[in-house]
Amino acid sequence: MAEEEGKEMKKAEDEMKKAGDEEGKEKGELESEEMEEEEEEEEEKEIEVEKFEFEGKTYCKTKDNVVYDPETSEEVGMWNEEEENLEYFEKEEEEEEE
Repeated sequence: MAEEEGKEMKKAEDEMKKAGDEEGKEKGELESEEMEEEEEEEEEKEIEVEKFEFEGKTYCKTKDNVVYDPETSEEVGMWNEEEENLEYFEKEEEEEEE
């Protein structure tokens, strides 16, 4: 009989573990979905910009002087108010080559 009780306890423990694993997976999936939604919300946030021209090209500039390419919406550089000059960010491709 002790052997049967041991088997039943092992079976119950296995079922509890399985249920816990499934719950953990569900929590992990929910957390992953929530993180993706937050990232999408951050990407979707609109940034207030003003268009301006520099060296014959039109850019968009934030209040913090971050300059964006209006076609790709990628950050290009920082606008230097004092020198009235655009300080370009290094591109990732150039950094990888070095």
